[in-house]
Amino acid sequence: MSSSKSPVRALTTQESNSMQAQAELEHEKDRLKLLLDVTNTLVSNLELRDLLRAISASIRQDMHCDSVGV
Repeated sequence: MSSSKSPVRALTTQESNSMQAQAELEHEKDRLKLLLDVTNTLVSNLELRDLLRAISASIRQDMHCDSVGV
């Protein structure tokens, strides 16, 4: 028997690696979107109370939370 992987097993491994990379990219995209939302909120709100409300709302929306404490 040969020690090399069969074409089917190699394809399955490649598909698995591709799915994992895609999930990691999706997570990174979500993280960067949240960072952009918070940054935009920071520059558009000068009042601390309004800023904290906006940041909390953004985090709740992006992280699908019921509540957020800042």
